[in-house]
Amino acid sequence: MTALPGILNDVASITGVDKALRLGRHFAGLRVCWPALAAIERLERDQAILREFDGANISELARKYSLSRTHLYRIIKKRRSRKG
Repeated sequence: MTALPGILNDVASITGVDKALRLGRHFAGLRVCWPALAAIERLERDQAILREFDGANISELARKYSLSRTHLYRIIKKRRSRKG
């Protein structure tokens, strides 16, 4: 594999050299912060909850995701308002 400067070498090991170089060119000179893994996982979970919610299955979702019904309704309300 081609040796790239700094973190681009790590990125290239995941995405390939061409894509790493493309990202490097796009973000050249900028400091890029990736969201914490927990934030990414929470977003994916919330999107899954929104897809699975049918209006009558809140108790099932509460068990599946180990969340209270109140918390689930907050997630659904927040994600719907951002969606539309």
